Amino acid sequence: MNHRSYLALAIPLTISTITTPLIGAVDTAVVGQLPNWLAFTVFSLGRSVFLALYIPWLSKKLFPNGSVRLENDQMV
Repeated sequence: MNHRSYLALAIPLTISTITTPLIGAVDTAVVGQLPNWLAFTVFSLGRSVFLALYIPWLSKKLFPNGSVRLENDQMV
């Protein structure tokens, strides 16, 4: 594997790692403006359930073989 192959994997993972807490912070700021504490609780639980179900489904759609094929037919 060369540096370009590593960067092809590292850059999207880094962006994903950075954006996940930012999405949580924005969600908290928006829902925190609601007067009812129950809305915040339900929203947080719903978001967790949605992500737990959506991410594995999306991964199977994007990578049906369970891996990524890089240049030179190397599997990651």
